[in-house]
Parts: sequence; structure tokens; C-alpha cells
Amino acid sequence: MHIDGTVPRELNGVYLRNTENPLFESIGRYHPFDGDGMVHMMSFCDGEVEYRNRFVQTDGLRAEIDAGAALWAGLAEPPSRSLRDGKCARGRMKDSSSTDIVVHAGVALSSFYQCGDLYRLDPRTLADLGKESWGGKFPTAGVSAHTKVDERTGELLFFNYQTTAPYLHYGVVSSQCELVHYVPIELPGARLPHDMAFTPNYSVLNDCPLFWDADLIERGIYATRYHRDMPMRIGIIPRYGASGDIRWFECRPTFVLHWI
Repeated sequence: MHIDGTVPRELNGVYLRNTENPLFESIGRYHPFDGDGMVHMMSFCDGEVEYRNRFVQTDGLRAEIDAGAALWAGLAEPPSRSLRDGKCARGRMKDSSSTDIVVHAGVALSSFYQCGDLYRLDPRTLADLGKESWGGKFPTAGVSAHTKVDERTGELLFFNYQTTAPYLHYGVVSSQCELVHYVPIELPGARLPHDMAFTPNYSVLNDCPLFWDADLIERGIYATRYHRDMPMRIGIIPRYGASGDIRWFECRPTFVLHWI
């Protein structure tokens, strides 16, 4: 790698970035979110820099490589156009694991923009380490796009969502990769939360007024609507709180894509 100037020898570590990179031509219209997950890595050590990238070896990518073509419809097409059953809250979609990547317990975890599996990679070599299982307790509903790692405790915080009641779950994974807390969170209906936040003692969840039309979902149509007259709700729950411990605070209608 060509470098202009000098990389400080004190700068040591790894920078990881997850992106979408489609391997096959899409079924119908292409949406940027449809691309297969590709993790990019830059390693800094003693003034030297190394770069590499790897496709995330998802079940969907492996199946399409075997077939030699795309098998799942993307975000801009109805799920019924997929040639195989899929995953995620929308159903019949490929879990491309192309949205985020965090490091927990020394392993990089890539995630999907809806709810899916977490794929494990070596953070320095990007070697495929399979799917995360949390000792056989990984939720069947998957994990949403953005998990949070508390560097102070080593815990990983997450949520997932579904199109059926209670619509949301919240969980905590220990620094030893054990699922130690997992509770249902009642919502008025199916929602599309994307991110969460946390403090040393609490986790922050959200109920945004942008979600799928419930009547259309019953017909297999996933059309998103922003409800301008519906307040935004922010939920605060103790890190190890029960379902009934969450407190909701209303504010003006808005949508939170990412917490800072």
C-alpha cells in the first residue's frame, strides 16, 4: 500500500468497515442495500499498514455461488419474487450481513439491516469463523442491524423485531458470549427499529412512527408509511430489566435511524 507521509508507530489496531457488494445481478430492480456483505480491514502496526477485504460467507451467498445466480429478490421487489425461502422480518429475503460490524469477545460480528444471523470473522485476517450461536441460545428471530458493545463490561446489547406480538425483544450477552438476558417488549404493532443506545445502567429502545402498513402485511405487501400525527416514543429499560420495567417517553414525530 502506498502511503503519503508517515504513519505514527503509536497507532496500532484494526479498522473494520462493512459494505454492500453484489456478486450476482439482482432479480428485478436493484437496491443498494441488496449487496452481499464485504468487510474491509486496515491493520496498523509499528508504522505499517495492511489492507484486505473478504465477502461475508453467509448461507445466502454460498447458495447463490452454488446456483451461479441470484436467488432472492431485494428490497425494491416483493418477497414473492424470491426463488427460495429466506429470513428476516420481511420474509423470503437473503440475509446478506452487510450493514454493521462490531468486535465482541475478540471476534468480529457482521449483521444484516433487518433481523438476521451474526457472522463471525477473525478481526485481523477476516477468516470465516461461522455463525454466532451463543451456546445454542441465539434467538430464532435473529438480531437487528446495530448491536452495542459496552467496552467497560464486555457485554453486547441487542434487540430484534417481528411482525407478530409482542413485536420486539431485548437482550444482553455476557463477555463470555453467553445469552444472559432476553425479554419481550410489548409494542402496539409491527415496527422497524434500526438502532439502539445505552448508558452504564440503561438501554434505550425506540418506537418510531415509520413502519409497515399492518393491513398490507397480511397480503404480503411490505409498504412503509410515515405516520406524521403519531408521536415518537423512546423506551428506557434497566440493562437487566424485566418487560414491565421499561418506561416510554413521547416526543414529536420523527424517525431515528442511528443513535450517536
